[in-house]
Amino acid sequence: MISRAKINLPPQNYIFLNQRKFWHIFKIGVLVLVFYIPFGVALNLNPQIDLALIRILILAFFLIWLVAAAFFKKRLFISPFQGFGLLSILAVSVASLLFAQEFSWGARKIAVFLSIFPLYFLVASIADEKSSLKKLTNIFIASTFISASIALIQFLAQFFISFSALIQFYSQKIGPSFWGKAFSALVAQNPSWFVNVGGKTLMRAFGLFPDPHMLAFFIGLGSPLLLATLLFQKGTNLKLFCVYVLMVVALFLTFSRGGYFGLFFSVFIVLLYSWRYLKEKKKFLITAISILFLLVLIIFGQAVISRFISSFLISEGSSLGRLEIWQQSFKIFLEKPIFGVGLGNYSKTVDPLSLYRSPITSHNLYLDIASETGIFGLAAWLLLFFGSFYQLAKSLKRRRIENDEIKMISLKIGLLGSLSYFLVHSFFETSIFNPTILAALMIIFALVSVSLKPAR
Repeated sequence: MISRAKINLPPQNYIFLNQRKFWHIFKIGVLVLVFYIPFGVALNLNPQIDLALIRILILAFFLIWLVAAAFFKKRLFISPFQGFGLLSILAVSVASLLFAQEFSWGARKIAVFLSIFPLYFLVASIADEKSSLKKLTNIFIASTFISASIALIQFLAQFFISFSALIQFYSQKIGPSFWGKAFSALVAQNPSWFVNVGGKTLMRAFGLFPDPHMLAFFIGLGSPLLLATLLFQKGTNLKLFCVYVLMVVALFLTFSRGGYFGLFFSVFIVLLYSWRYLKEKKKFLITAISILFLLVLIIFGQAVISRFISSFLISEGSSLGRLEIWQQSFKIFLEKPIFGVGLGNYSKTVDPLSLYRSPITSHNLYLDIASETGIFGLAAWLLLFFGSFYQLAKSLKRRRIENDEIKMISLKIGLLGSLSYFLVHSFFETSIFNPTILAALMIIFALVSVSLKPAR
């Protein structure tokens, strides 16, 4: 090791070199952390408590980040809007606990926020340079692709392995390792792994996620970034196109109707904002591929189409049940509209005998938030989402292509697609308490913040 004395550097130069080396290693660590998110294991602290390892790692990196920033006197990048939005959500959520029947239930949900929200600040800090921003986006897309690939393998396995063997494998091996023993047991008791298609039972695609909807959310957040990249590529990149198709196929095989709505709307948003930047040749190619896709879907995708159409049939069992749950949730909100029944206390309000890990939810993120944290909680979440969407859309209108790099335009449009997907799918499911999905959402918000700030 070469000492400072041997190379004869002034103390300030030596500290500067060490600082550069530290932040370089730290960035690599955060990039690895981002890639690890969908593959994280869970620790079983006791028979009733599971803890996703990703939560511990995020907090560890966050503390290192704060200490290093103070030591090296580094100016930290924190977006006033997204950063303030997350802090507002946290404040309102804490306030709602004053009205909770089960304070400890809400406190555990707050702990989830406190352990995942810091990822936003970590990612925003390392993505504040063009090279890091590109690496981060590509790594997030890569983790989405691998997650989709694992789900496809799991889906195809049912044609070679019996249901009982697959259920046993997931209940005894995959579940306890990736979701935790306690949560895995709950999932095994109330699985959403199967769907009836034309009188035939199929195992849905869910990969390493506890249910198909969470896989759909993750793919829905990552795939628009790849779609936007594809649209702005020079020429046609067949490899990237195949990767995107694989992601879409995996999402279709989740048989998540909320996922279908989210996918169609996010693709529409990406195409809408991209169209004026595209050349006529690419527009023609997109139109041709879209027509071909619809033909293939009509001919070979009867299962997907029937599943999608059933969303509009009030007489369909799950649709009718969902409407009843929504009415019940809205009624709970009207009873306590200001601060709600307390974060994490919706299930206790519906069923006083329910336990913490009860599967009872509103099956609608907005109703869940409104019923648990009231109008202020709902306003904080909506302001964060729609405010971020508005900022991105406004920046695209304000800047012409010659004044802004094409890659940054592509990223912004992809982020619009990711936000659109989450907003639409959230009408049917609540995903913010899944550590993987919440972490992915923090990455999206961090990318939004950095994309709106001129990169160095």
